Amino acid sequence: MEENKCECGCCCNGIFPKCPMCEEGVLLPFSYKEDVFEKWKCSKCEHVIQKR
Repeated sequence: MEENKCECGCCCNGIFPKCPMCEEGVLLPFSYKEDVFEKWKCSKCEHVIQKR
C-alpha cells in the first residue's frame, strides 16, 4: 500500500494541523512582517486563520 506524501516531509507526519475549511491541506505559519504564530494559511485552499 502506497502512502500519499508531499515533498516537504512536514505536512504528512502530523506536525501541522489539517485545514478545517477544505480538510485536504494543512495550516502553515505565515510570517511576512507579522508574528510567526499569529496567522496560518492553508497549503491547498489558501484559507487564513488568525490565532492570538
